[in-house]
Amino acid sequence: MKKLTPSPQYVKDFPIAASVPKAAHALRPMRIGRDEVAIHYTATSFVDPYRGCEITLRRMESCGLLEPRTDGPLRGSRFVDVLDEDGDILDTIGVTRHGFEYLRSKLRFRREAVAK
Repeated sequence: MKKLTPSPQYVKDFPIAASVPKAAHALRPMRIGRDEVAIHYTATSFVDPYRGCEITLRRMESCGLLEPRTDGPLRGSRFVDVLDEDGDILDTIGVTRHGFEYLRSKLRFRREAVAK
């Protein structure tokens, strides 16, 4: 039986997968609230951190749940941060409203506590 491998054209159709940094360890959703304050949610890691981050973002990209990447500042109010093992932000990707709900259903994140 012939082993199936993705063609280079197929891989090129999903550019987000190629841009996930190899040091990716977790995903952390965040949104901008009504008063222009960033609201962060709990970060989620995976058994295989890089592959978990990559496949989650690739699925979202293929379903149209990520905002198109453009040069310049990010637009919108919903994002997902790609974090490294130390919790530093490697990349921030814009997410649609439906994408944010998809992440909520899959990652089951909660709002992080705010220090007062």
